[in-house]
Amino acid sequence: MLDLILSFGLSITDTEVIELPISDHFPIIFKMALPAMPYITVSDLKQVRVYSPRFCEAFTERYNEITSSVSYESLLLDLDVEQHLESLNIVWLEILNAVAPYRLLKPQRKAEPWLDQDIRSLRQLCRKAERKWKKDKLQISFTILKECLWTYQSAVKKAKSLYFSNLIEEHHQIPRVLFSIINSVLHPPVQTFRNPTKALCENFLNYFETKIINLRVQIQDTNDDKLTSLIPLASWTTFNSISLDSLKEILLKLKTSSSPLDTMHPRYLKLVIDIVGPGLVTLLNKCLQSGIIPDSLKRATVTPVLKKPTLDTSILANFHPVSVLPFISKVMEKIVSLQLQSFLSTNRIYETFQSGFKSLHSTETALIRVLNDILMITDSGASVILIMLDLSSAFDTVDHGILISRLESYVGLGGVVLNWFKSFLTNRTFSVKIGNFTSSLRNLSCGVPQGSVLAPTLFSLYLLPLGSIFRKHNVAFHCYADDMQIYLPLTSGNENAVSNLSACLNDVKAWLSKNSLFLNSDKSEAIVFCPPEQRRQYLPNLDLLNFTISAKVCNLGVVTDNNLQFDRQIASVVGSSFFHLRSFAKIKSFLSNASLEVAIHAFITSRLDYCNSLYYGISKNQISRLQVVQNAAARFLKGGKKFDHVTPFLRSLHWLPVQYRIDYKILLLVYKSLNNLAPSYLSDLLHPYTSNRELRSGNKSLLRIPRTRLKKRGNRAFEVVGPTLWNNLPIHLKMASTLSEFKTALKTYLFGLAFNV
Repeated sequence: MLDLILSFGLSITDTEVIELPISDHFPIIFKMALPAMPYITVSDLKQVRVYSPRFCEAFTERYNEITSSVSYESLLLDLDVEQHLESLNIVWLEILNAVAPYRLLKPQRKAEPWLDQDIRSLRQLCRKAERKWKKDKLQISFTILKECLWTYQSAVKKAKSLYFSNLIEEHHQIPRVLFSIINSVLHPPVQTFRNPTKALCENFLNYFETKIINLRVQIQDTNDDKLTSLIPLASWTTFNSISLDSLKEILLKLKTSSSPLDTMHPRYLKLVIDIVGPGLVTLLNKCLQSGIIPDSLKRATVTPVLKKPTLDTSILANFHPVSVLPFISKVMEKIVSLQLQSFLSTNRIYETFQSGFKSLHSTETALIRVLNDILMITDSGASVILIMLDLSSAFDTVDHGILISRLESYVGLGGVVLNWFKSFLTNRTFSVKIGNFTSSLRNLSCGVPQGSVLAPTLFSLYLLPLGSIFRKHNVAFHCYADDMQIYLPLTSGNENAVSNLSACLNDVKAWLSKNSLFLNSDKSEAIVFCPPEQRRQYLPNLDLLNFTISAKVCNLGVVTDNNLQFDRQIASVVGSSFFHLRSFAKIKSFLSNASLEVAIHAFITSRLDYCNSLYYGISKNQISRLQVVQNAAARFLKGGKKFDHVTPFLRSLHWLPVQYRIDYKILLLVYKSLNNLAPSYLSDLLHPYTSNRELRSGNKSLLRIPRTRLKKRGNRAFEVVGPTLWNNLPIHLKMASTLSEFKTALKTYLFGLAFNV
C-alpha cells in the first residue's frame, strides 16, 4: 500500500477507496472529527494593571488627598515593621486601583516593538490597494500598489532603525543587558510550558524540595566535633541609618526586576520615590535598627528555567530554579551589602584566593594567577595536576546555624547586626509560579536565597575556614564562589605528592560534609600538565584520587588543554563570533553605523577580549585565527569585500589588532597591580628590579624576571630551532629536561605532523 492517511490526535472513520480511472493512484475518502474551536473564558484572560501616561501626577494628587487629613508620616513611626509595611502596601494599592486599575485583556499575538499606529495605517492602505488591483487588474492600480508598498517598507525600515538605535544607545554601557535584548529579537525564545497547570507547579515544588533533602541525606557527617570558636579581629554591632538621597542613589543602580508580590512595579516606584520615599526610608531604618525583617519580604517566587534549549521539557531534572524576591527586600539587602563590604574590606576579613563577587577581582584575574603558577612549575621541569571540585547545589544546602555561628565567630558580627542576619535567614518561604498558576508555600530550612543581593557574600564567608585546610597540606588553591580548583606539583623524586593531595582531599570532604555541602566526585575533573611520556608514570598513582583525568577542561569559561595551547578555546571563540556576525547581517540594513559598531563590541569584541591575557605566548597560528574574526567584523562594519585590505579599516575604526590587544591587557594588569587596583595575589607576583651597580636603567622602574631551571636549557633549544619554530612548538616539547631529550621529542613531533599521526 503506497497511499496512507497520516493523522495525529484526530479520529478517522468511514475510510473508503474510490476507484477512478484517472491515475494509478486512487483517492481515499474518510471522515474526520475536528475539535471545537475554544472560546475565550474569563479564566483565560490576562489581568494587567494599566498605567496612564500621567501616572506620576495622578499618583501624587491621590497620595496628597489621602495623607492631607492626618499626619501620615508621624503615624508610621508608632508602628512596628510588619504593620508599617502593611500600611504602605494598603495606601499604595488604594492609589494604584484608582489611577492604574486592573483590566482583563484577551491574549494576543505579541506585535513587533517598532510597529506604531502610523505604520499599521500604511499597512492597511497596502492591503486595500492590493484588493483593488486583484479586482480590476488595471496598470494604474498596480502602480498605486507598488507606491503604497514602497512607502510602507520604508517606514518599517526607518522605525526598525530608530528602535534598535535607541535600544543600543540606552544599554551600550551594559553589555549583558544589550546582549539579552538583541538576542531575544534575533532568536525569539520558545515557549517552554504551553499548558501550565497548578499540578505542574506542585510537581516542581516537590522536586526542588526533595532534591535538597536527598542531598542533605547523602552528606554523611562522620565528625562529631563542635565548630571551632574564634575571637574575631573586629566587631560590628549597629547599622548606619540611610537618608532619602542615598535611597534614591541605590534605587537608580538596581535592576527593575519585578516580583508578583510587589504592590507597585519597580519602574513606577522609581518615578514616585519623592512622594513615597520618606515612608519607605522610615521602614528601612526601622528594620536596620530593630534587626527584624517582615516575613512578606522573605517570600521568593521560583520560576523553573530550562538549563539548555535542547533538553527534554518533560524531565524535571532538566530545569533549575530562578528565585525572584520582592523589590523592597532587594533594596534593603543592597543597603546592608554596602555596609558589610565596607566592614570586610576595612578589617581585611576575607579569603585572599576567593575571587568571586569582590571588587577588583574577576574570572580573568583568578585564571591568570592559576595559569601563572602552573607555567612556573612546568618551566622548572615538574608536572602539575589541577583538580576542579564540583559542589552540587552549594547555595541551597548552606546550614543556617553554621552560617550564623561563622558570622559571629569569624566575621565579628554582633548585636543588632547579627539579629538582622538571623531574621534574614529564618522563616523564609518559596512557591513555584508558571504562567497564571502558583503552587502552595513551603518553608526554607537551609540555603541562602540565590536571587538575593547578599547570597554570594554570605556563601563566601561560609567557606572562610576552608583555606586553612589547603594551607595545612601545602596545596595551592583558588576559588570563585562555589567553583574550587586545587593544584600541586608532581615530580619524579617526590612520591608523597599524590598521597599528600589525597590526604588534603579527604580533609576537604570531611569539612564539606560537616558543613552540609555535597562534593560531587562524578562531575569533578582533573587534568595533568606534563609531557605525554611522563603521564604514564603518574596515572597509576592518580587513580587513587577517584577523579576523571581529562585531556581538556572548561575552567571558568575557558577551555584549557593539557598542552596549554588553547586551540579548543580559540575554536569556540571563533565559532560563536562568526555565528553572531551572521546574525547581525539580518539587522544591518536598519541599523546606523555607530549602533552597529556598539553591537559588534558587545557581542564579538567582548569574546575576543575575554581572558585574552591567557593567550600570551601561544602560537602565531592561533592568534591569526582570532585576527580573522576581527578582520571579518571590520569588513562587515565598513562594507568591504572579502579580499579587501583590512589595515585601512582597522586604522579608521581605531581597533588594535588582536596581538596588540593581548599586550595591552597584560600592560594594563601590570599597571593595576603596581597601583593597588588589582587583587593582592597578582601584586605579589611583581617585584621591582634592583641592581648591585648603578646603571642608567636604574630609574626606569623595571621588574625582575622570575628564574626557572627551564630558562637555561630553553635558551639552548631556542638556538637549535630558531624563534619561528620555537613559538609554534607545544608546551611539552619546551619542558624537556635536556637538549638531547628535546631533540628526540622534536623528531617525534615532526614525524607525527608529516604523517598526520
